Amino acid sequence: TVQAYSMVLNACAFADMGQDKNGKLVKASPENQQKAFHIAESTMNRIRKEPYPRVLPNPVIYGTFIKCCGRLDLPDDLAVQSATKAFQDCCRAGLVSDFVLTQIRYALPPELFLEALVKNGYRDLDRKGKSMSRDGKRIRHIRVGELPEKWTRNVVNSRS
Repeated sequence: TVQAYSMVLNACAFADMGQDKNGKLVKASPENQQKAFHIAESTMNRIRKEPYPRVLPNPVIYGTFIKCCGRLDLPDDLAVQSATKAFQDCCRAGLVSDFVLTQIRYALPPELFLEALVKNGYRDLDRKGKSMSRDGKRIRHIRVGELPEKWTRNVVNSRS
C-alpha cells in the first residue's frame, strides 16, 4: 500500500544518522546517505508508475521524498534538482499540503524556495520579487491557503 512506500521513504529520510559500535548516535557516511537517497528515488519512481491499482503518490509521499532531499548529505545540485522536480510534480497533481510546503521550505535555500514557488505559478511577491517578513530579513511564512488553488485541489482540508 501507499503507507508501505511512505515508510520506506521516511526510513531513507532519517538515514543521515546511525549508531557506531558503542551505540552512540553519529552522522552516517556520505556514501550511506547517498545509498539511502537512491532507494528513496527508486521508490518514488516505482510509485509514480502505479505498481498496484490506486496506489498513487499523495502529499505524504511527496513531502517525505522532499524531506530526503533536505536531510541527506547529497551533492547540492542533486538535492535541489530532486526536491524541485518532486515539488513541481506535486503542484501539477494538486497535492501540495502544509507538510509538502514545510518540507520544500526546509529542503531549499530561501531564494531557491521562492524560485520554485514562482516557477510553478505563485504570484504573491512584493515588487522586489520576494515574499519577505516585515523586517526584510526572513521569508514570510507562506500558508497553504495563499497558494494557487490548483496546487491544493486534491488535498482534503488544504485551504486553511
